[in-house]
Amino acid sequence: MPKSCEQCGAPLKPDLKFCEECGAPVVVEPHALPKTPPEKPAPAVATPPLVPEPAKDSPSFSLPRLVGTVTIIVILCIIALVVYSGFMTPQPDLGGEIHSSSTPIPTTKVTSSPVTTMAVPGDGSATDWYTRGTALYDSGDYSGALYAFEKATTLDPETANAWNAKSRALHKLGKNEEAIVNVNKAIAIDPVESIYENNKGIYLRALNRYDEALSAHGVAIALDPHSAFAWYCKGLTLDDLGRNQDALDAYNVSISIEPNFEDAWYDKGRTLRTLARYDEALIAIDKAIAIDPNDAYNWNVKGLILEDMNRYSEALAAYEKAIAIDPTYQSPTNNRKNLLDKMGK
Repeated sequence: MPKSCEQCGAPLKPDLKFCEECGAPVVVEPHALPKTPPEKPAPAVATPPLVPEPAKDSPSFSLPRLVGTVTIIVILCIIALVVYSGFMTPQPDLGGEIHSSSTPIPTTKVTSSPVTTMAVPGDGSATDWYTRGTALYDSGDYSGALYAFEKATTLDPETANAWNAKSRALHKLGKNEEAIVNVNKAIAIDPVESIYENNKGIYLRALNRYDEALSAHGVAIALDPHSAFAWYCKGLTLDDLGRNQDALDAYNVSISIEPNFEDAWYDKGRTLRTLARYDEALIAIDKAIAIDPNDAYNWNVKGLILEDMNRYSEALAAYEKAIAIDPTYQSPTNNRKNLLDKMGK
């Protein structure tokens, strides 16, 4: 409501519709309404701190910046070299060994296919291959030896020794059927050689064909009655057949021909133990030990004989001696444990 009359200017009293002085109507203006309601204040949003932009003007030299750049370049170069060397490093073969130009492959490793570029002395004749094969066989590389002997027999198929040598390599590789085929070729070329027949018996025995093996050893002995090894092999086969006394007789003949034949003394002692002739067995095994005191098998059998004789303390010492000689030989370890249990220790 206005405070004075618009017509005469006289002051107006509240709530009057006409001026008391001049009677002019009092005009009252309505209150102005807002056009739109006020908006709700928006929730506050966290704002990341501003990073000042680099100056746009020309760059100036900065030592820390240069050092940082060089460091990054060096790191990248090192990473590249590591990745490159990873591609160039020789990878391990299935056997777990790394072979490179500076690391020769061990000759004792049996491979599925011998290297065809094997170095051979001389002009590569059958004799040269035979010589190479013999060296490989002696080193324990039986697959390499087999390859060399095959070359020798191919170049000269009439050399009995090469066929026999090939059969020996096959036997070492556990291929006794093939070994028999090859030694038979040697026998066909030279039927009076005792060694070939005896080797045939060895391969037959490995296949548990004991009767055939015994026959082959018999032929070998007939060809050379003074072969201590043939008599010894005959004894082994007779033992396999359960003919222990006949085996003992064969070992005795072998020893009479070659008194320092350690294996014959060992198996004589073993067979005497089977026959429960413990005193004689102990004498025989002591003879084997005298010939080779570092043979763990001799000491183990001595322990068994002494245990059979109830001489437990001596048996225990024998087992421990065998273990000391060859810790990987499991039999004396087991025998020692069983004896300790028997002794209540």
